[in-house]
Amino acid sequence: MPLLPRVKRMKRPARLESAKEWIRTYAGKHLLRGYCDHYAVDWRCAVIKLKLLGIRIDPAYISKRERTEAEHTKQNQTKK
Repeated sequence: MPLLPRVKRMKRPARLESAKEWIRTYAGKHLLRGYCDHYAVDWRCAVIKLKLLGIRIDPAYISKRERTEAEHTKQNQTKK
């Protein structure tokens, strides 16, 4: 069975060190989404890690994500 890509197997300290360079070279519009995809972490984890790296994320955007996730959870529970 082949291994996952190296960045998806990294522990926190290695991921933070690697992310410093990755952020400099990232060309996309949505840094949070890109971090989630690249390092295979959920968005809450990505917010924490990006804050540790000194990246400012709009609190309104974070609250919007939380509300959206709560709505999806509620919809899934009503389907059951």
